[in-house]
Order: sequence, then C-alpha cells, then structure tokens
Amino acid sequence: MSTDNDTIDFQLPDEVGIYEVGDLYRELGGVLQAFIDGTGSSARHALRLGAQRVSMIDTAGLQLLLVLAKELESRGLELDLVAPTKALLGVIDRLGASALLGVSPTAQAA
Repeated sequence: MSTDNDTIDFQLPDEVGIYEVGDLYRELGGVLQAFIDGTGSSARHALRLGAQRVSMIDTAGLQLLLVLAKELESRGLELDLVAPTKALLGVIDRLGASALLGVSPTAQAA
C-alpha cells in the first residue's frame, strides 16, 4: 500500500472470495479511514486497487468491490481497478457490474 495527496494504492490478493473478504474488508476499511481523515473528501481522490494478481473472485468478493465503490462514491472518491485480470473482468461482466465499477466490459486484462 502507498499513498500520496490524491490517491491510495492497495494490492488485491490472488484470491478474493468468501474466505478472504472479511479480513480484506477490515484492512481496506482501516486504510480508507486513515486516508479520508488525512485528506478529507472535498477534493477528488481515488483508491487504486491493483488487480493484476486476482486469479479467483466469487460473488462475495465482487460484492465487496461494489460496496467499496458505493462507499467511495458517497464520499466523493473514486475506485480505480488497475490492470484487472481476465478472471476478474469475466466475473464483473457476467454479473453485470461493469458500469457500477467503471470497467469497460471489453477491457483487456494486463
């Protein structure tokens, strides 16, 4: 994880499933709260999620991403999925979440 004045970078793990989302939710929550406390939400800031390692994501993992995107949006922040894998893009597309996560359904994986 790294931060600057406008963004925070966070690397998603290889697996984002039902067994990982609880810990991931708590970790992201702490990181985001510290970032929001440090920057406020009056300017446009972003959370960049490194998604190049995601080899498996299930509906619980996708739900976490959707909740995160909604929470960020309510605070005037953006979610940016960086280099999403084919596995991640496939689940996002199949479940109709492309627009909600700001991902083109035809995006190319890194």
